[in-house]
Amino acid sequence: MAIETGHLLRLAFGRPWRQTEGLLHSLTTLLGVGVGVPDHTTFSRRSPGLALATALARAQASGPVHVVIDATGLKVYGAGEWRVEKHGARGKRTWRKLHLAVDPSTGEILASELTSNEEGDASQVDPLLDQKPP
Repeated sequence: MAIETGHLLRLAFGRPWRQTEGLLHSLTTLLGVGVGVPDHTTFSRRSPGLALATALARAQASGPVHVVIDATGLKVYGAGEWRVEKHGARGKRTWRKLHLAVDPSTGEILASELTSNEEGDASQVDPLLDQKPP
């Protein structure tokens, strides 16, 4: 299950295996789940044999797909958060927006875009649709 989840996250965010491993470690820590996360080498060796990879290739070749696009805000923790805890000073809050294009029938994430909080949702429709293969 962890390898399939890592494979989906890697495809969704377009990151190398090492960064995917780190993301999974962060997610399991934040969720408080005691699941073992495989290292990047294990991900690399075992992902080609997954049924998920063939299902994604088959879904992409099957024709048109309905796409739902949505965005959510993500708070970015940084030096400002540490300063608030240590000295009680109020820092400027930083947010990012995660825009996702999802196939509603399968729940598959087809494209993603991470922008600053100043970007409007409508401005990201074309970049998201450009990421999806025709």
